[in-house]
Order: sequence, then structure tokens, then C-alpha cells
Amino acid sequence: MPKPIIIGIDPGTTSAYAILDLNGNILKIQSKKDFGFNEMVKKVSEIGLPIILGTDKQKIPDFIERFARKTGAKILNPDHDLKEEEKRTITNGLKHNNSHEMDALASALIAYNTIKPTIEKTRKFTKTNFNEIATYVLRDDIPIKTAISILEAPEEVKEIKKVIQEKQLSKKDYMELFEKYKSMKKENQLLRQHSIALTNKIKKIEPELDKIKTTKSKLTTKKIDTLFQIKEKRLKNFEYKIRDMDERIKELIEEIKHINKAIFKLRDYYVLKKVSNLSLKELSNVVKGDILYVENPNLFTIDSVKEIKDKITIVIHRDKTNSKTEQLVFDFIPADKLTIEEYENFALVKKKDLDKLSNKKDLMHKIIQDYKESRTT
Repeated sequence: MPKPIIIGIDPGTTSAYAILDLNGNILKIQSKKDFGFNEMVKKVSEIGLPIILGTDKQKIPDFIERFARKTGAKILNPDHDLKEEEKRTITNGLKHNNSHEMDALASALIAYNTIKPTIEKTRKFTKTNFNEIATYVLRDDIPIKTAISILEAPEEVKEIKKVIQEKQLSKKDYMELFEKYKSMKKENQLLRQHSIALTNKIKKIEPELDKIKTTKSKLTTKKIDTLFQIKEKRLKNFEYKIRDMDERIKELIEEIKHINKAIFKLRDYYVLKKVSNLSLKELSNVVKGDILYVENPNLFTIDSVKEIKDKITIVIHRDKTNSKTEQLVFDFIPADKLTIEEYENFALVKKKDLDKLSNKKDLMHKIIQDYKESRTT
């Protein structure tokens, strides 16, 4: 896999980026006026796989959010806007050509220092495949032991590894799918074992039943009749259990196939988190970077909006938004403008379709902001 790297970015008219490896070594620093978004993504990706993206701002800039969505990197931002003096201290003695490169380098170094203990712990427990395991641990917040188990997983889940490497699932989405997959496999195996055990019991009972049938014609006491009925009832119960277990096994196999089909599609799809509305109860499990797929976007509270305003940017909705909802800080996109594949707890949408609509929203937002600023000057 490509070498994992840490990026610091200073966006603006003159933009700059700085790239570090997992040892904290500077791999590249560059600044440029009118640095295009796609151009920067291309240049950074030529060096390695972005897994951590640093900024010197407490509130994450739109450019940083877009870069993270495009590359799959995890954003690390400070708890306050870094002052010039702080950034000079952090980058003291390190080569850079201007203030923009200094800001980008400081952002990358702060991000590196934040994750350095985790890097060292991962090295301690990892003998091979460090880069791949470190990517899971640092970018996706997956525990070290789980990351190792992913690499040791059988060939049938090889596609899942690719999905995680390319950041097509959030940590929570992936862990739910992966754990469900393992749980179903285990349950399937246990059911088969139990089914075999029941079949063997029936085979053991059958000679006894034959014996009872033979003696039943000679012995007509109530005790023998009762015993025969109990044995026959037990036999039927065992047969019912086996039939039910066979049906459950078929259902589990179909569900595993269904989940695998969803996973295989994720190269070109975003995972949408399904919620009924924007109430606090529905949003309790929302994490940063989620894209919401909501049935009724007009049901929300001030507290629920505060809870997610720094976690999400895009809300896809089935019901039409009202004027009050449209004043919220999110990008609202009607579901009927997209082709969405729905599953029980999540949905899928093509990346290119959503990015196209999202980019239009970004452009319109910028035009409106520029107009407002021009009116005040």
C-alpha cells in the first residue's frame, strides 16, 4: 500500500502544504498562489497516502473539509487558533520559504505530536505490515488488535480491507459491518454444529423407538403408551428444530451475501447514515464526517443542531424542507435528485453524483457570501 503521510495545509489566495512521514521527517513543503484544489490533491497523493490532516484553526476551513472528504484523511484541529508566536516556536530551526509554508508546517507538526504516542504504541505491537496497521489505527481509530485481525482475515473478506484502506467507510460503519459479518459466521457455524448434534440424537433414539413399536403390540399398559408418545413427541420436536435451524442458516447466508454486495460497491459510493429526523435521540450516534439521510428534516431542536453542526456538512432529505430548516448551516440536498440504494441501517449513493451536487452548493454559497461582503464595503 502507499506510504501513510501526515499533511498540514494553509489555505488561501496563496496556499501551502507540508508533508511528514510517520517518523516526523519532512518529506515536502510547497506554496503557490491560486493553488487549485485538485492540483494540490494530486501533488500530495504522489508522495503517499494522506491519513492525518492538520490545520492551525479551531474552526475547520471549508478547504480542509473538502480535502479530507476527497482523500479520506482524518482532520486534527487545535482547541484554539494558533498565534503567530506559537507557530514560530513550533517550526523553529526548520526550513520554510514564507509564512504560508510556516503555517502549513506548524499544522502538520502539531498533528504529528498529537498522534506520536499512538504511533509508538503501534510500532511496539507490530512486527510486520506497520504502514497498513498504522493507517487503520491512526486514520480510522480502529484498535491495534482489531487492525491486526483485519490483515489476518481470510481471503473472503479481502474486499473489506480495500474499502477501509480507501476510507470508504467511517470507523463506526466499518466496525458494525465487520462485527456483524463475524457474528453471523460464528452463529452459522454453531447452528450447523447443533443441527448435526440433533441429527445424531435422532439416530440414537430411532432404534429405541423401533424397539418400543415392537413391544407395544405386546404391552398395552398406559405406562408404555405414554412412554411411546413422549419419545415420538421428542423426535418431532427435534425435527422441527432442525428445520427451523436450516431456515435460519439460509437467512444468515442471504444476509451475509447482502452485506458483502454492499461492501463491494463502496469504492464508488458514500455510506449514508439513516435517521428519521434531526432530533437529539436520532442523532446520538452521529460522528464527525457522517453524511445524513433523513426522512423528515424539519423536526429538530436548537440543542440537536448544536450537537451536529461541527460534525456534518451534508444532509440528504426525503421530505421537502421548510423555510426555517433551510436557514440551518447544513447543505440540504433532496433525495429525489440522487439515486439512493437503501439498506436496513444505512444507504448508499454514488460519490460522483453527490460530489457534483455538493460542489454546486459550495459555489452558490460562495457567490452569496461574496455578494454580502460587497454590499457591506
